Amino acid sequence: MPAALDTVLILLPIVLLAAALRLWLLTRQQRCLLSQRLNRGTDAANPDHRGIDAALARLDLERIETVAETAILSGWVIFLIPIIDAHGRSWGVPSIWLAVGAVGMVLGSQGLLWLFLRARAVYAIDAASGAGTPPVGLFMKDATTALLFAAAFVVPVVAATASMMETGHPAWWIGAWMTWVSIMALRELARPLVLASMANRSQTLDDRELSQNLDDLLARCGLPRAHVEVLDASRRSRRANASVHGLGAVKRIFVHDTLLALLSRPETVAVIAHELGHARLRHHEQYLAGSAATGLLAFLGLAVAGEWLGATIPAQLANLTAVLPAIGFLMRPIAIGVRHRWEYEADAFAARHADAEALGRALERLHIVNIAPPQPDPFYAVFHHFHPDLRERLSRLDMITRTDSWADQDAAGICEEPGRACK
Repeated sequence: MPAALDTVLILLPIVLLAAALRLWLLTRQQRCLLSQRLNRGTDAANPDHRGIDAALARLDLERIETVAETAILSGWVIFLIPIIDAHGRSWGVPSIWLAVGAVGMVLGSQGLLWLFLRARAVYAIDAASGAGTPPVGLFMKDATTALLFAAAFVVPVVAATASMMETGHPAWWIGAWMTWVSIMALRELARPLVLASMANRSQTLDDRELSQNLDDLLARCGLPRAHVEVLDASRRSRRANASVHGLGAVKRIFVHDTLLALLSRPETVAVIAHELGHARLRHHEQYLAGSAATGLLAFLGLAVAGEWLGATIPAQLANLTAVLPAIGFLMRPIAIGVRHRWEYEADAFAARHADAEALGRALERLHIVNIAPPQPDPFYAVFHHFHPDLRERLSRLDMITRTDSWADQDAAGICEEPGRACK
């Protein structure tokens, strides 16, 4: 039983447009990386060479993902969702649970595809590039935790939305949106606990000097109640990172043990200062506010144009779920533009509260150990790279360092810059 023609004519072009754009961007990025590889010779020990090879392998995987995801979502929109909806109603399944089941099956198919591609990325690409791989049992535990965490968020949202839609109240979409925002806030509160539970070993810092340096940094940044925790990321890979989680004044700072082994104390302090910049400048709260505003528009759109998504509530919610990845990809440049601005602001914050030169060195080391490509295609980066180009970040940090140096010279009545008048 195929879907209604008007539903297909609305949703399928969106899915195909996003797929065509992704494939075009992949081709551009591949050409860009191959050109850089030719210019850098054939030395396999060159970090840029390894980064390019890994990026090229990931492009092949992303191409498979694009084609497979497009085929799966198109199949759901054209055939599977109408069949599930019709049979579910004929069997007397309540509309709420039929909606949960239909949305769950759409997301389940995407989750299985994600699991396959993730396993291939870890055990083929990461292993070949020297990034390290986790034991299979640990990988499956992490993947299962991530999928269950997502399900714990999706199921109540879909059930509540279907229940409110069923009432037929003109303002049902406001109640559904408020429910979604509440569950999203609970998810953010639970995220640090999930991260801690995924660690096989979570501990405080053993390095007393570094711990004291971080305490001083937290005091300077106005976050004395933040708690620093070390995660055993080395069991999963050699990649290194740090992050800050939590809403309000109480923050939890997660630092990978790989980062502590890689960076010096000043570099570690500078990286954590960058993460504290995100917290102090309320970037996460801004992200949640932006997500809430986007969600409000989505629920309003569902209320206004829901009939174009299907004849029944389960079909409408399942079709919306199927087309959301394509819509999200087409809108991604907006989110990436905002994220780049946040990264620059956090870099500037770290430069003011820690050592800008140490942050620059840390970024270069992290770029190598995380096997990042040297320079992406600009169009590809607009849709894929949530962090700015390393060269641009280093250039801005250098500018901040020069500006601070000039300010110090002005304060001392010294001017070493030719042609520049001191104040």
